[in-house]
Amino acid sequence: MNKYDFKKIGKFLEKKRNEEGYSLEYLAMKGEQSITTLCRLEKGDGPKKIEKAIEAYEKYCSLFGFTVEEVYQIIRLEEPDELRTRLEIAEVSIDLKQSLKEDIERLEQLEVYAEVYSKEKAWITFLKAKAFFYLGQLEKAKAAATKVIESEEANSENLKSAAHNLLANYYYANNDIPSALMEIEEGIKSFKGSSRMDVYYGLLSFKVLLLRNSYEELEELIQNHHQIQNAHITCLVFECKARNELERKKYDKAICSAIAGLKIAAKEQKFDRSVELWEVLGKVYEEKGDFDTAERAYKKALKLEGKVDQKLLTTIYNRLGYLKLKQDQLDQVQEYINHAFSIDHVGPRILETYCLQGRLWIRKGKMKQAVSILEKGVKIAEKFGAKEAAQNIVTLLLSCLQENEPKYFEYLNTFFKLSQT
Repeated sequence: MNKYDFKKIGKFLEKKRNEEGYSLEYLAMKGEQSITTLCRLEKGDGPKKIEKAIEAYEKYCSLFGFTVEEVYQIIRLEEPDELRTRLEIAEVSIDLKQSLKEDIERLEQLEVYAEVYSKEKAWITFLKAKAFFYLGQLEKAKAAATKVIESEEANSENLKSAAHNLLANYYYANNDIPSALMEIEEGIKSFKGSSRMDVYYGLLSFKVLLLRNSYEELEELIQNHHQIQNAHITCLVFECKARNELERKKYDKAICSAIAGLKIAAKEQKFDRSVELWEVLGKVYEEKGDFDTAERAYKKALKLEGKVDQKLLTTIYNRLGYLKLKQDQLDQVQEYINHAFSIDHVGPRILETYCLQGRLWIRKGKMKQAVSILEKGVKIAEKFGAKEAAQNIVTLLLSCLQENEPKYFEYLNTFFKLSQT
């Protein structure tokens, strides 16, 4: 049974020949086929036997660097919505994060066909960027996202905004908050129309999380959360809302927002968001003085170990450590610190662990150990440009030092420099 439409393949070859500026005479000589044969192949009038016809078309296609199968796929992708349908399926598959390497391979195949017809090339590149990011291949993700932004074809469907969002995540993963915020602003600014609204709401959510005082953006998110179709972003909106309400000490509202987000996260199996929501719920109860409920919330997050990026759990161990410090259960504080350090020694989340360890040594009256660990924390904070964390650690350091010690003046000077930048 023959699946190939030789008339369409012939038209493709004729079109390709004309685009390349080749004459039938030239190709006949190059391919060792007669002019008559090539002319008949272009009209779809090849040999009657399927095997012979495929063999003849293979020979002609090879003159342009294609196989018959590749030409067949290119023609199929030219059919109305065929390529878009494949890319929509690919995007769903990538978002599921279950077969990312295979997804990239399929995209690279589509990329070859899209080289012939330029439509959707930017979309393919963006999907590759997203898949690379999920695989942890951050530099490849950055390169692909940058390529999308530079592409004229990215102006449609808000691919440019989506690429800025991905770059913001790249910089955030590399602890470069200023660059992340810059990409967020560029993404918001370049967003037009109503395509990919989840990207727009995702950018707003990201901005709120990073700045914490973006009340205008938060209000827009809250008003429009019913329109958001992406469960991850919906959970993010509720997390932002809960954190904002916590900061304003509206504890009951914060609890409601966190629980609403947790219900969606559980239903949609958004485990990363579940961890963050359990953390904010625990903080609410901790601030209310309900330490038992706070501890249960934090430990709910720990039960997701194995389903989430382990670095997320660093924050949970820190919260549990601080909770036990408030309860003067110092041995348990050290246990949680050890858990946190076993996950990550250099990331931004671990800076709070250095603070916690410093506070524990101070509580025990071991000032030398406190100074030693806090100095390490300062170096890491300065490396990442984490000014607020550096200030907190330096403040703790100053409390450990005598005013007549040389280090005291050194860190006092550091504190003033951090305050001025």
